[in-house]
Amino acid sequence: MTTFARDAVRLNTLYAPRAFLAMGRAAGAAALFTAITLAHAILRSMADDASPNEPYNTSRLEIGVFRALPSEWMQDVLGTTGVAPDIAFLVWRTLFGLPVLLAAMVCVVWGWRALFGLLAVLAALLLTADCFYFILPTRPPWMDADVARIIAMQQTNGTHLDNNELAALPSLHIAVVVSFGCWFWGLGRPGARWIARAHMVWALAMAWALVYSGEHYAIDTVIGAAQAVVVFVAVRSIGLAYPPSLSAAIAALERDGRETRDLDSLAA
Repeated sequence: MTTFARDAVRLNTLYAPRAFLAMGRAAGAAALFTAITLAHAILRSMADDASPNEPYNTSRLEIGVFRALPSEWMQDVLGTTGVAPDIAFLVWRTLFGLPVLLAAMVCVVWGWRALFGLLAVLAALLLTADCFYFILPTRPPWMDADVARIIAMQQTNGTHLDNNELAALPSLHIAVVVSFGCWFWGLGRPGARWIARAHMVWALAMAWALVYSGEHYAIDTVIGAAQAVVVFVAVRSIGLAYPPSLSAAIAALERDGRETRDLDSLAA
């Protein structure tokens, strides 16, 4: 049995001996997840309308750093039709399903307390992003006449589900992926760290898809990744990312693992 599978069995034995109680807590976590995302959607729409500042022209900074617009350059090289737009669209869509599946996996494998820790990171991430959108509204590259809107072109009805006109910096697509990766890495378990490594690959693929499709400037993705790391460290430092009971259970698993290895060595 792998370390990942043993964690699932042992932690659920520690955390959820009463199945119905565990299901109720999981339902509560799901309701909290929904409430967090709805609150973010409301705050973001308010930021779009209420920000006292004029939208910042990120393209000037982008050209100053890269001597060109990466979105425009990628579209010139890869084109706006064919396989590349399909791949970019699929990568972009992953954020609308995988985080929910990952949250469910966290609840099953490491228990509902772990899920609440992950949701604390997510809530802090969304709140700080909403502050960015209010203080420093920016426009995405697709609003530039020379950058095609790949994602909208891939929609079956020819329209984008989310106009995102003043919420480009930081990129939440990148921030969510990186923050999840940080959380899994911080858990310290071998299985979780492989998941964290996969998140880093996912983040790179997402950054490419966002910049190529004209959804975000490259700078948006860099700041989104930095925001995710800072928020994770802050939430972890105040003890919300990993509740004490979860940390104690992980420590118990590590002690159990050491004892098992010691017994194996004695038997050998």
